[in-house]
Amino acid sequence: MKLRTRWTILPMLLLAALAGCGLGDDDSLQRQKLQEARTRWQGKNVASYSYVLELQCFCAPASQLRPVLVTVQNGAVASLQYWDPDPAKRTPAPDSIFGAYDTVEELFDLIEDAIDRDADVLQVGYDAEYGFPYVVNVDYKTGGSEQKLLFVTRFTPAPAG
Repeated sequence: MKLRTRWTILPMLLLAALAGCGLGDDDSLQRQKLQEARTRWQGKNVASYSYVLELQCFCAPASQLRPVLVTVQNGAVASLQYWDPDPAKRTPAPDSIFGAYDTVEELFDLIEDAIDRDADVLQVGYDAEYGFPYVVNVDYKTGGSEQKLLFVTRFTPAPAG
């Protein structure tokens, strides 16, 4: 019951907050925000990092849509593992489900594609320091089965070395 409540209430609260920030469907505003975020991200020069990705969509059974720890090293995906605080309990997550969202650059590409395809709904929140998208809600056709809701949490840049 707790899990269902979290998955229902958290997205609604975040989307309500995004709506209040003026993040609507205006393509020029969306392109400007995306460009600013990409510039911020590129300026940080982060080649190795990790984050937890939470994906909600009609793209896989709910049992497979658990939070995933994405690890990127030198710009390439090093691993996709179902998140668990205990590293010994982490298991591989399917690339077929999460592979399209396993780098910050691919998250930017998802947003750009949604703008280019004139998605009915596109709401994005960008991290103020690094620029990566921490929440993306995209629905290409309202009421369709292509809606995706992504959350990026626990972002951790790897130390330069």
